[in-house]
Amino acid sequence: MNQKTEMKMDRLSYDTRWKTLMKDINKHFSLDIRNKNRGRYYVEARWIYYHVCFKVLDYPVVSISKSLNKNHATILYGLKQFDTFIDIDPVFKNKFFNFLKGKKYHFIQENQTKEQLEYQLNMALARVLKLETKLNSIYK
Repeated sequence: MNQKTEMKMDRLSYDTRWKTLMKDINKHFSLDIRNKNRGRYYVEARWIYYHVCFKVLDYPVVSISKSLNKNHATILYGLKQFDTFIDIDPVFKNKFFNFLKGKKYHFIQENQTKEQLEYQLNMALARVLKLETKLNSIYK
């Protein structure tokens, strides 16, 4: 491995966002994704974890695999399955967007529905109003 790859892998030790994400997923789905269970609910929750870690938190696959004590190929397979299921399974898509609702994980996804775009717009407007309120209280 080169030095850059090793630095990215070591990032897992000092960046704790993945721990927060894991707690959020475990709480939301009422399960522990570190469990070796291969049931559908566990697998889908892990796929969501892989996707958010990879796309939003920008973790390398090796770091994601270390966080769950899995093989990197398992993570790659899960990322591929996530992309497939988000396109063809409306139940899984709803699970994913329900998990993201009100969370601080932000990313851009292509081909979003009108409802998804309206939701993101409303969330952004709510954040703007909250920040304006904070600014007004600071300048008073």
